[in-house]
Amino acid sequence: MPFRDKENAYNAFRTAVDKQYDRLNVAQADRRMQAFRSGLSEMAEQGKGRIHSERDRLMRTYERMKARSRPTKTTSASLTSRPRAAVASSRDGA
Repeated sequence: MPFRDKENAYNAFRTAVDKQYDRLNVAQADRRMQAFRSGLSEMAEQGKGRIHSERDRLMRTYERMKARSRPTKTTSASLTSRPRAAVASSRDGA
């Protein structure tokens, strides 16, 4: 199936599903939570190993994001703080 046709079919499906959710007055956050719970249920049926591997994958993603934010915080702190010499000279009244 060509990519364009596949994309059109997916968009038509999403539109139809969204209309049904709108008709039922289901918020998008509730839809996401339901999808998450459904995914967990499927993993539970596959066994504990599947749940543990999913947890490990999420923890690795979390650690990567945390590691990326550390240099950003350090860099932004060094750009916004004044050097110690400038702070000392401002205290002396110079």
